[in-house]
Amino acid sequence: MATYFGICVSQCDVNAQVSAQPIVKLVESDAFRRVELQHLPYDVLKTMGTSEAYEGCTFEGAYVKGTECAPLYKILVQKEDRTQMYVFMNREGKIME
Repeated sequence: MATYFGICVSQCDVNAQVSAQPIVKLVESDAFRRVELQHLPYDVLKTMGTSEAYEGCTFEGAYVKGTECAPLYKILVQKEDRTQMYVFMNREGKIME
């Protein structure tokens, strides 16, 4: 986790004492950004809809990171027993381990 500091100067202090206080805390992220399911590439949607591994599952969300030439999709899958897992796919719909 990274912490950034702001500078606080007391207006009443003639010597203008400076103190550093945290103003923003950044939480490390996996760099994925949310994408709407309907905006996923056709091949990813096809894999999600035709693979026996996802029979009875619902797709709760999708995320993407990487470049336009080589995106990686992270799909949140909820199984029939209500457990959730992430599945990673490239833009051709190939499952990435």
